[in-house]
Amino acid sequence: MADLTYFIGRPFVALYDAEDPEGNLLWGIELEGDGRIENKDPSVEKPEEGALNGTVFIRPIFSELDTRLQFGVLDDIQQELTLTPTLYTISDPTFVQEEEGEIYPQVPFEILDTVPEDPSPDRVADGPEEEPTPSQEEEENA
Repeated sequence: MADLTYFIGRPFVALYDAEDPEGNLLWGIELEGDGRIENKDPSVEKPEEGALNGTVFIRPIFSELDTRLQFGVLDDIQQELTLTPTLYTISDPTFVQEEEGEIYPQVPFEILDTVPEDPSPDRVADGPEEEPTPSQEEEENA
């Protein structure tokens, strides 16, 4: 599955405005090669474009609480953005087909609740009946 590591080393191109179906103003980052990272959390403020100009995407840092995007030159971090892990998408024509559109690289917890439980304990394997070996028969008859 695609994730933010695919964007490491790509130069920043622009910030853009977006809107969700409820009309909330959102924003996104365009990287060289038509890569996009779009914030889907209306409570996350749009960063200053000037602070990102001339930088490249250095690395993502993942945790349960936040996803941090570091931009800079080489390993000199000039700007760090924080996103909600389950409320951003990525897209890039090299790994996203037109039909698929955006990818949520960190699966929302709501989706995890809809996955059925593992049925393994309820499964019983059908197999051949075990016939006792001659030594087992002798032990039982003794």
